[in-house]
Amino acid sequence: MVAQYPDLITPKTPIEGHLSIEGRPIYWLRISDNPNVDEDEPEVLYDALHHAREPNSMTQLIFYMWYLLENYDNDPEIKYLVDETEMYFVPCLNPDGYIYNQTTNPEGGGLWRKNRRDNGDGSFGVDLNRNYGYEWGYDNSGSSPHTGSQTYRGTEPFSEPETQAMRDFCNAHEFQIAMNYHTFGNLLIYPWGFSDSPTPDALTFNSFADVMTRENNYLAGTGTETVGYTVNGDADDWMYGETETKPVIFSMTPEVGSSGGFWPAEGNIIPNCLNTMLMNLTTANLVHIYGVVEEAN
Repeated sequence: MVAQYPDLITPKTPIEGHLSIEGRPIYWLRISDNPNVDEDEPEVLYDALHHAREPNSMTQLIFYMWYLLENYDNDPEIKYLVDETEMYFVPCLNPDGYIYNQTTNPEGGGLWRKNRRDNGDGSFGVDLNRNYGYEWGYDNSGSSPHTGSQTYRGTEPFSEPETQAMRDFCNAHEFQIAMNYHTFGNLLIYPWGFSDSPTPDALTFNSFADVMTRENNYLAGTGTETVGYTVNGDADDWMYGETETKPVIFSMTPEVGSSGGFWPAEGNIIPNCLNTMLMNLTTANLVHIYGVVEEAN
């Protein structure tokens, strides 16, 4: 991407001061018209692969990045968004888990979810999306204290270097909206995760979700309204709820794809990517003056 579009995207850069449990960098990139300069423009964040077995979360992000770069010169909307917005990308927050799946299942199909922390009792891994600091460990149904659980939350908030990296990255910027991509279910989930109580900005989240899902018809709502359960210590609640170290981030979790589980058939990958395109573009639009015009009946 950088070789073809050096004036629109930065080289991939490690989040400073943080490596994964196994010592791998966690990379970020920025797409903008002056990508190597941090300008005074609205900032949005797209990330993927908190959970290692959800590769289509990253695939659709890379698809979207190529779309922005390839259409900058011929699509006025894309040019406006790239010129007037700083779009940040963290395509793989859990590199160790992702490489582990690649190692055990090189043709695809690996189902390792967590990071690769040695818990010291024969088990491995912390669920990164239960390790954030807002309402961490609120109860034992939205996350687990047991090391062998798929939703093991770790020993304390931000115990993991991967979530520390995301915390510090957010604190160093002023993201207005974040999309924490997962798979699967064709869902768009927003806070609160830890409880069924509405946030003070529930109407705003609902309005955002309405315009984001107007083509893909993803089911939108809180955790209970979508996946049918609550979670705690997740990225959305921290990004939205933590306001002492950073501004409020309207953070949401799309769950990409409905068929094929975590490893959809090859023929479903591009359709899944296309189904998130308007959602991604709308995310960038929403930090500007934006509305949807509907014809009167």
